Amino acid sequence: MNRTTPPTDSNVPTATHTTGPYAERASPIGRAPALHGAGHTEPAADAPRTTGNDTLRHLLHDTEEAAHQRWETVKHRSERARDATTHYVQQHPLTSVLVAAAAGAVVAGLLSLVGRHAGGGR
Repeated sequence: MNRTTPPTDSNVPTATHTTGPYAERASPIGRAPALHGAGHTEPAADAPRTTGNDTLRHLLHDTEEAAHQRWETVKHRSERARDATTHYVQQHPLTSVLVAAAAGAVVAGLLSLVGRHAGGGR
């Protein structure tokens, strides 16, 4: 059995002395990628922030556009309803007055019931 014995203290300076030149030559070679990589770290770290900002900008734009479209739709429908109501009242004035009076009576009756119910508990 051939077992390798661990280096003794006397072998350590020799090993360090023989690997020293290789370590010195490897050091500049190893430093270049490290320095090169460090220069690329900052743009790589900024990429998610830029992408997130662009995404938020697009989301905000799309939301504003959707809200504007909804507003225009509601505005258009309310104008159509107003025009249809005006047209109906012009065509049927007596019926319109009777319907308005009936609606007013119903609302007044409901308010009267609610007022009595709320005041009855006191």
